[in-house]
Amino acid sequence: MNFNHYLIHLRPASFLPSFIFTLSGYAISIKPADVGTVAIELIQLFFIFSILLFGGTCAINSFYDKDTGPINFLTNPPLAPKYLHIFGYFCHFMAFIVGCSMGGDFFKLIIISIILSFIYSVPIGSQQWRGKNVPIVDNLINAIGCGFISFNLGYTFNHHLVDLNSTVFGIIFTLTVFGSFPVTQIFQIHQTDVKSKFKNYTTYLGVKKSLYVGYLLIFFGTLAATLQIYFNEVFYQNINTKIIFFILYVVITVISVLIMKNWSINYSYKDEKKNLNYKNQTLKLLLVGRLMWIVFLWR
Repeated sequence: MNFNHYLIHLRPASFLPSFIFTLSGYAISIKPADVGTVAIELIQLFFIFSILLFGGTCAINSFYDKDTGPINFLTNPPLAPKYLHIFGYFCHFMAFIVGCSMGGDFFKLIIISIILSFIYSVPIGSQQWRGKNVPIVDNLINAIGCGFISFNLGYTFNHHLVDLNSTVFGIIFTLTVFGSFPVTQIFQIHQTDVKSKFKNYTTYLGVKKSLYVGYLLIFFGTLAATLQIYFNEVFYQNINTKIIFFILYVVITVISVLIMKNWSINYSYKDEKKNLNYKNQTLKLLLVGRLMWIVFLWR
């Protein structure tokens, strides 16, 4: 048994991007004055969400997918080890134990995250039903996990309760993730991957339509986030000193929207290199834009 193969299927390249999702919620929570304490909290949150929950989900999914070709955050995956799913379950169990010790809404969100992961990846019943093989359901689970759940895990880490403000932002980011997630699938799609053979949201809707819907959701999600900031007095303290970072968040995200729009017009399954470039540009810009959001709201 090569234990490195187990670790590789956690998809370490996904750790930092996924951490940005939950850091978005942590940024608006009350911070301790002690910088050292914040650093420890960030390490703990990174371990719980990015490694145990996100990484564990990737491992479980890889086991049941029997991945052999390029997948998200893993260009050349080794064959799934025999007990990879057990390893993924163990990661989730560890997250459950840690969450149980913390309690509150943070623990509840961990439970919901684990349930969504199970529904998404694990074959159920004689028909081997999996959420990831049901178009729209697959994208919705991903969007909720990387949107509402991840945002509020960061927000509730300091024993906050999910409130109206974090709920609104959680919904907003669920919409934007729903719009952006097909970007991660397009480079894997070939002409023969019709919806009857390769079942997911992107093949069901079609690449061009999924990009069209995607950039509209990201645009209106960004607009909704802007309005939520503007009408919420809690954030006025950041306007004078750090408004430039919010402007950068909006501008960079809009640029990613324009790239997706251009991609939807010029898409061709034959040009895999161009599709990969579009994907990398879009995802990098969206993540950099979210970093600007985090800096703006960091207290």
